[in-house]
Amino acid sequence: MLEVIRTIENLQKNPQRAKEVYNLYFGDSTDGEEISAGVIDAARIAQICAYNCFSSDDSVRMLNENCHLFILPSYFNHSCIANAHRNIYGDVMVIHASTNIKKGDEICLAYIHPLTHDRKKSLNCWNFTCQCYLCKADAKDEQCSKRSHIFNEFVKYSTNQNAPQTVTEKREALLKQMRKTYDNQNKFKIHLAKMLTDLSSNYFDMGNTKRCIKYLEEVINLMQDPLEYVLEDVRVNLGICYYSNGETSKAKEMMQKAFELSICNDMDHFKLIYPEVAKLI
Repeated sequence: MLEVIRTIENLQKNPQRAKEVYNLYFGDSTDGEEISAGVIDAARIAQICAYNCFSSDDSVRMLNENCHLFILPSYFNHSCIANAHRNIYGDVMVIHASTNIKKGDEICLAYIHPLTHDRKKSLNCWNFTCQCYLCKADAKDEQCSKRSHIFNEFVKYSTNQNAPQTVTEKREALLKQMRKTYDNQNKFKIHLAKMLTDLSSNYFDMGNTKRCIKYLEEVINLMQDPLEYVLEDVRVNLGICYYSNGETSKAKEMMQKAFELSICNDMDHFKLIYPEVAKLI
């Protein structure tokens, strides 16, 4: 609602931008009636914000105060294997190419994090079926539904303060099952990478930094271009693990790589995202 209010206030101050805003997608269930000049249609603006707003953390998009409507980026189509990546600094969005883009190729953003395990379900709210390389590969992969089932079992176990060891052991058993569903033909092992990332957090909370490091290093090896940009957070966490383990030089090296992956090439920008860990560089 904060974003809806901000958008309405901006339109009141800048009525010449109304057509740009009202032309944005607002759902298939409503008609495309043209809004008269000077009219503020709060219901339509709410729908536009629901479908088009961006957040610095889309996993909690509807609860995040750092949520904004950007007109031009709203026209980017989605791809799970996107060739562009976005960073949000306050109310400013910067979009970078995450791989080489040929002239004439469409530039796409990922509406959801690439490591989202149930991407198809998460994309349903936008009323389209993704036809990217990864989704097509999943559709042909007989093991895909089995992976989803294993992962759903995996997420049922959350860290229990009273029995973290038991929870971790159950998650480890499911990790072994997940490994068996993949072979060398699978280019992107999304479910496996997500499970390893989550398990690394379990081990870090338990003080087992060696196992945490092992799993995060495996995630880095799994993710290939153009998905390498998602490793920014992974490398930051790995750097923290190295630092906690007394491996200062490795920690600085990993933080430097995370800084390079942030693409901004500006330490002040990097500090906005990681104010504490930037001190390690």
